[in-house]
Order: sequence, then C-alpha cells, then structure tokens
Amino acid sequence: MSSDEDRARLLAALTLAFRSGAATDADTNESFEERLARVGAAMRGRHWQITVARDLRLGPLVWLSHPWHCLKLRALVRQLLSGAIAPHDEQRSLKLLTRCAAMIEFGVDVNATWYRRLREAVASGRATAPELRALLRGATVWWGTSLAKGTSKWAAIPVLSWLWTMGRPEAGELLLSEHHWVTKSLLTALLMFSGAAFAIVLIALGRHVAAGNADSKTAGLIVATYSYGLLFWASWWLGPHSWSSLRRLRAILQLPNPCRSA
Repeated sequence: MSSDEDRARLLAALTLAFRSGAATDADTNESFEERLARVGAAMRGRHWQITVARDLRLGPLVWLSHPWHCLKLRALVRQLLSGAIAPHDEQRSLKLLTRCAAMIEFGVDVNATWYRRLREAVASGRATAPELRALLRGATVWWGTSLAKGTSKWAAIPVLSWLWTMGRPEAGELLLSEHHWVTKSLLTALLMFSGAAFAIVLIALGRHVAAGNADSKTAGLIVATYSYGLLFWASWWLGPHSWSSLRRLRAILQLPNPCRSA
C-alpha cells in the first residue's frame, strides 16, 4: 500500500474518531487531556472496523461466494466515510459492517470483539488468515444466529427455525464445542469400520478389474467403494480432523478448555 493511501486511511480514521470523541455542550469544561483520551478511546473502540473493511481485498472468488456481503460492505464503508449515515444509525451500521467484514475474511458472522480477536491472532503471527478460515469451518465451530430462540423465521415450517437455532450461541458470538466421549467413541468406531470396509472393497475391485471382468459386479464394487470411501472421509472429518482443528483453534485464540459438549 502506498504512503498516500496510508495517510488517507489514517485521516479517515482520525476524522471519524474526532467526530465521535468531540465534546458536546455539556462537556465544555473538559480539559484537553480528557478530550484527547475520548478521541483515543474512539479510535481504539469501534472506528478501526471502518479502515479494516476499507482495506479488504475483494477478489472475483469472494464476490462469487459472498455477493451480498461484498455489496453491503462497500456501500457501508462509502456511507460511513462520507458521513451520510445519521448519528443514531451509526452504531447499527458499524455492527453490520463488522459482520460483513468477518464473513468475508473468516467465513463467520461474529461481533466486533470476536472479529478483533481473529485479526489479532493473524497480526501476531499465531496463524495465517487462510489457516484460520479453514479451522473455523470445523464441525464443532458454531457462530450465532440473529434469529431469536423461540421465534420462527418461516411461519409455515417452524421446525426449520427450531433446528436452525438449536445449540447455536447468541448473535455475534462464537462457540467452540467439544464432542462428548460417547460421540467420540462412535465416530472412532465408524472410522475404523468404514476404513476397513473401504480397503477390502478397493482390493476386491482391483482384483476384479485386473482379471478382465466387466459385468454388473464391477459396477456394484465401484458403488460400494465410493460409498465406503465417502463414509470414511465423513467420519474422519467429523472425528479426528475436527478434534485436532479444535485444539489448534483454541491454542491460536488462547481460549480456555471448552465447557460444552456435543
């Protein structure tokens, strides 16, 4: 990034911070140090989100995977930098901007606290952004829903609403849950069974093809190989891969042991 762009970004952040930290009529007795502290708090508090969102690189793949979030992010950045948003709507717009930026950068819909923590993990070198994004796709990683529990987004089919909110944290939060020991045992047994079955069927298919046979049995062996292979991959992804990803993610984010089992 050029020095001109750096200066423009800093100027935008300072302008927004001064506007947020400026004294009102009731604050005319504040000292210069107190006003400066308010500006510093504004810079550290919420306006970092605008400059971060402004600098996000939105490539073609990002636009294809998150078109709504990209459009909304660009519109919100433009409106916030130009002061086109009313003061009473600014906080709501900043929350939406944070959600869009977090979804684009890390694939999770989280609040400013979690977004800052994810970015600090990358900035400190504990993980790269692609690695963190991949870890956040784990089977035991849940981000909150804006749909309140007990309400239905789909009036005709409330069961879908119940399934969508079941086990999920509050909106903007991130939950790292650990499988119960019974779930771990079942997944381990399924992994061993499917792995053994996949190996046996694959060997049988190889021998059958090597013998020059091309009949209905060959098709059946191909289907069985694919089915057991898919089951083996699914049990590995839900099991050992998910558990190692959870341990790595907890270490990166410096989180305590999870207190919730799934």
